[in-house]
Amino acid sequence: MRAQLLKPEEPEPELAALLSEVIGLRTILVNVIFALANGHGISDEQMQSLIDRADQEKTSKKATERLAIVGAYRKA
Repeated sequence: MRAQLLKPEEPEPELAALLSEVIGLRTILVNVIFALANGHGISDEQMQSLIDRADQEKTSKKATERLAIVGAYRKA
């Protein structure tokens, strides 16, 4: 993925979508690991809340920001 993002042309929409999914998975994973590391379990409701949050965030500005960083890096 990194090699594709660093190509001189704009990333393909499929790659941007893949990056969004990776960001969503990262959001879920970090929150689950944090809860487990602090001795807490994850209820079904909490897990669904994390999934919903990740779905909202992955399509938000995070993927766009990361793609912009890559674009700036490529131009430098």
